[in-house]
Amino acid sequence: MRSIAKAVRALFASPASPVSGSAWAPVEQEVRSLLGQGKTARALRVAQRALAEAPGTPGRAYLHGLALDGVGRHEEALEAYRAELAINPGHAEARARCEQLTAALTRPAATASPTTNQRSWHTSLPRPTLLGLQKSLHNYQYRGVPLLKNPFDLALYPILLWKLQSRTVIEIGSKSGGSALWLGDLLAGRWARRCARSSCSACPGPGW
Repeated sequence: MRSIAKAVRALFASPASPVSGSAWAPVEQEVRSLLGQGKTARALRVAQRALAEAPGTPGRAYLHGLALDGVGRHEEALEAYRAELAINPGHAEARARCEQLTAALTRPAATASPTTNQRSWHTSLPRPTLLGLQKSLHNYQYRGVPLLKNPFDLALYPILLWKLQSRTVIEIGSKSGGSALWLGDLLAGRWARRCARSSCSACPGPGW
């Protein structure tokens, strides 16, 4: 995430380079001005309108990419920069933005997880940090119920559930029940979104 944020900050740090001879320079200036003021949603609407009016005009896809970057839609911004380069290969800024986002969005190569015998139980986290995590674990609540999960659990469990596509979780040792409540809400929310489609075939049947 830091690399993406760094790339986005770089988008607006460099000076503007409007398209030479462009009749729509005021539109470009408006989008850049709105982005500089932090009015990213408004800038995106202006850029989208300009692109819809003349999608093949050099510079408009790039401007659309800047606005998409401004609202955090980085993957779509990357596609916009690529679209600009497809019709305007000489656009230096579009190429630079494309390279920055490609590097920022590329996932590192997956490595095999160590086995139990290979894994060390030592951690590089300082002891005060570990004690702080332990203290927060015993003082955290979810919907008013104690939830014994540390920040790493809260980050990893949703990823695990998404990868496994689980419909049921059996928790052994639920104590106050906060974890069961949280996991149940995670599953209910995910399947509710999937089943919002009229043709959904993922559910066991009506009324499940």
